[in-house]
Amino acid sequence: MIVDRWLAGRFLRAYLLFTASLGFLFLVVDLMSNADRLLRYGFAQAAFERYASMLPELFFLLSPHLVLLAGLWTIVSLVRSNELVPLYAAGYSPRRICAPLLVMALGLSGLAWADRELLLPAVGHLRRSQRLARQPRQPVRPVADGAGGVLSAQYYVPSRGDLVDPRYTWLDEGHAERATILGALASYDDEAGGWRFFKARRMTAAPVGSASVVEKLPEGFLVPSELRKQDVEASIQSPGFLSAAELREQLQRPGFAHLEVQLYERYTQPLAGVALLLLGLPLVLGAARGGSVYLRGLGCLTLGVCYFVGGTICYELGTRGLLPPVVAAGLPLAVAVVAGSFAFSRA
Repeated sequence: MIVDRWLAGRFLRAYLLFTASLGFLFLVVDLMSNADRLLRYGFAQAAFERYASMLPELFFLLSPHLVLLAGLWTIVSLVRSNELVPLYAAGYSPRRICAPLLVMALGLSGLAWADRELLLPAVGHLRRSQRLARQPRQPVRPVADGAGGVLSAQYYVPSRGDLVDPRYTWLDEGHAERATILGALASYDDEAGGWRFFKARRMTAAPVGSASVVEKLPEGFLVPSELRKQDVEASIQSPGFLSAAELREQLQRPGFAHLEVQLYERYTQPLAGVALLLLGLPLVLGAARGGSVYLRGLGCLTLGVCYFVGGTICYELGTRGLLPPVVAAGLPLAVAVVAGSFAFSRA
């Protein structure tokens, strides 16, 4: 038990060191790039709005790799200081040495889950309100509502909740275009339950061979729609600031089936660090029997990159319906756990 606590303590110190170092590095680089803009909007408040939402999100994305780095650092330090040999002589097998590290990684997966499920939803409003954020210029994914209409736009401004160059199209039973409203700007009216279009015109489809009928609309023309601002935000970006319960609610609305992969990732992503340790630790421990510990450590980091690339590919396949959502979210984790368990059985 004393050795277990000693190894767990070394792992935890390395984890905290890497987390603090990467967070500090990010702050320094970002402050150097945005210092003038922060000062323009009031440094203290603007910095709080920016980093209170960005740092928890960054931590969640990097949490599996932080666990891997901490585990590798712990084992590499044991190899470099020749502390593995006394442990082996005392009857500790490679699996026994790694056990406290894996237990610590499993405990830290709960911290990553709490960051995603509790902290990120709590600070989500800061991302929408921060004045420093660059406005996204990506197109809004066309989203259908329950009234036979489809809403899209050139891009969405989260800080104002506005659609720029919006387009709302009504379709007939054969999915042909019946009429379309084009505007320069649209904002959601909660009380009226629809989008108000500004500088808008309506184009009504005409029989084949005839010109479409174009009608100028009054300012603030209301287009009733079941689609809310939350639906638009979910269509243009990963809704990382939604809790699992809110994400399930979003999935009940038409046009958001692609978000189901993210729901399952809420539970697979925190466990990725444990899977990466299962893969990496046997490789680094092999350095005690020969080979460069640094090359083996580099190989472990390469495995982490491969896991990230594989997870990204599975995610894209899942959102496009080419893989079942639960498979898209869980396949990289399952492969890593199986491969790591096999490696440990040979250690």
